[in-house]
Amino acid sequence: LFHEDPETRGVVLIGEPGGSEEEEAAEFLAQGEFAKPVVALVVGSHAPRERRMGHAGTLEVLGASTVASKTKRLAGAGVTIASSPDAVAAEMLRALRRG
Repeated sequence: LFHEDPETRGVVLIGEPGGSEEEEAAEFLAQGEFAKPVVALVVGSHAPRERRMGHAGTLEVLGASTVASKTKRLAGAGVTIASSPDAVAAEMLRALRRG
């Protein structure tokens, strides 16, 4: 839907530890068919790995993907990675200027 929408100039992807949606997005984006810039922020890098902390913490305890592995896969697919929530807007502006 974002690809088809003429008013969408870029996409911000927010991820967390656990689950596989970010990897699925990276696989899709790596195909090169999505021409709009994508900036991702995968939160939870400071959460203790062996401690249950709600939904994301529970999934990571069960052995799901980590913030680092998701970030690496997204970056490999050409996604710009924001280092913090404060950096998302600036990274999207840079990505939009690069065209």
